[in-house]
This record gives sequence, C-alpha cells and structure tokens, in this order.
Amino acid sequence: MPLALVIVQYVSAVALAVGVLVGVVQLRQHSVRRRREAMLELLHSFQTPDMTSALTLVIRRSRELSPHDFREFVRGEARGPMSHVCVNFQAIGASVYAGELDLDLVRAVFGEAITRAWAALRATIEDTRQQQGWPRLYEWFQWLAERIEERETSAPREPAYVAFKNWKSPAGGRAG
Repeated sequence: MPLALVIVQYVSAVALAVGVLVGVVQLRQHSVRRRREAMLELLHSFQTPDMTSALTLVIRRSRELSPHDFREFVRGEARGPMSHVCVNFQAIGASVYAGELDLDLVRAVFGEAITRAWAALRATIEDTRQQQGWPRLYEWFQWLAERIEERETSAPREPAYVAFKNWKSPAGGRAG
C-alpha cells in the first residue's frame, strides 16, 4: 500500500474521530443550554402577576377557611386561580420527570410553594378525580409535591441565607 494512501486513511480516521468528539461536545452543550432555558422559562412562569396572585390566594384562603368552605371557594370564585396554579405545577412536574428541569433546583426555588399548594388543593383535586372519573387530573402536580416532600423528609434543606452565609462569588468578588 502506497505511503500516501496510508497517510490519507490515517488523516481521515483522525478527522472522523475529531468530528465525532466535536459532535458529542456540542450535544452536551446543547443539553446544558436546553436545561438552563427550561429553568429560565420556569422562573418566568412564576414571575407573572397572575401566578403570584393565584398562588397567594389559594394558599392564604386554605388557611382561613374550613376544609368544606375552602373546597366550595375553589370550585366557585377561585376556580380560575386554582386551575392556573395546578396547570403550572403540572407542567413543572412533567418537565422534572422528563429530565428537562432539575428536581433539586425546583425544590430549592419553589419547593415550599408547591407542597403548600398541593396540601391546600389535594382534597379538592382528589374529589374531582373521583366525581369525574379522571384519575390523572393534575397527576404530575401530585407527583412533584410528593417527590419534594420525600426529599424534605430524607434531607431537609436549610434556608439559603443560613446554608450559604459564607458564600463567595466564583467571579472573585465581582458582581455576577
């Protein structure tokens, strides 16, 4: 076999290996970017006045009303806000399950809001499932709240202001 042909085959093999390596790196970068974008989208979904007021209303009223009165409230005047909360948490739960969002990050940012909302709405959702024969109604919201509760039971989180009080910016003290 002529030397030139051996060199061409060698260069081709190296080029192919480098191309595969570059492709793998780009896929990993794409995956990281996709997860970051999903987390940013999650943050945006919670930064709307509608979501904030709906979540506040549901949690606050669940503390103020008897369980029966709260169910009536949620089925009546709060049906829209309740649905808004449930649909958002349903989407987050499905996204965590699919690996698009990190459970620990969701837990750190929204965990208590999710578990409190589930605690407030659980009986109403379970009643609706039974009455309408719809066992999967807000299934991912329930799944997510249960996963967060499990993590809190097995490894409770300290508040960030306690756990990271000595934190230093990786940017060497510059605002980042």
